[in-house]
Amino acid sequence: MRYSIRTIAGGAVLLISWANAVQLVLVAPQSQPPVNQDARSLADFKARVDTYAALHQKVEKALPQLSKEATPQEIDRYHRSLLAGIAAARVGAKPGDLFTPPIQRTIKALIARAFAAGNSKTLRESIQDENPGPVKLTVNGPYPEAVPLANMPADLLKNLPPLPEIVEYRFVGESLILLDSGAHLIVDIIPGAMPK
Repeated sequence: MRYSIRTIAGGAVLLISWANAVQLVLVAPQSQPPVNQDARSLADFKARVDTYAALHQKVEKALPQLSKEATPQEIDRYHRSLLAGIAAARVGAKPGDLFTPPIQRTIKALIARAFAAGNSKTLRESIQDENPGPVKLTVNGPYPEAVPLANMPADLLKNLPPLPEIVEYRFVGESLILLDSGAHLIVDIIPGAMPK
C-alpha cells in the first residue's frame, strides 16, 4: 500500500491537532458546578450528629454494663452517669454546635414546608398535645424530669434529616431540641422553630 506525502503530512497535522486538543482539555480549568447550600448544610449536620453519636457510644462503653435484672434505681444511676460523662466530654458545648445557622435555616424551612403541605392545624395540635410550653433549657444539660416529652408527628419527622437512634427531635414550646434519649441530655436547640 502506498501513501502520498500529502496523505502522510495531512495525517500528521491531524494527529498533532488532536494531541493539542487533548492537552487543552486536560490543562483547561474545569468550571465548578454551583453548590446546593441545603445539601451542604445537611451533610455538615450529619457529620456533626455522627460525631456526637460516636462520643455517646465511647462514654457508654466506659460505663459498667447494666445487668438484665437491673433495678429501676440502678437504671436511673446508669442514665445519670451517662449524662454526666457526656456532659463532661462536651464541657464547652453551646447552642449552634450541631444546629449551625445554615442547618437551622434549612430545618426551619423543612418544618414550614411540612406545615404548608398538610393540615397545619392538626399538625400543631398533635405537637401541642403534650408540649410543655416554654421551659428554660440548657445545651449539654439534662432534660427536666418533670417535663413531658411532646409528640413528634410522623408527617413532620419524615421531612427532617434522619438521626441515629440515640438522638431525637422534640418540640419544647416553640423551640426544637435535639435530645439524647438515653442520657436525657439536651444536645442542641433551635429557638423559634415552630412556624407561626
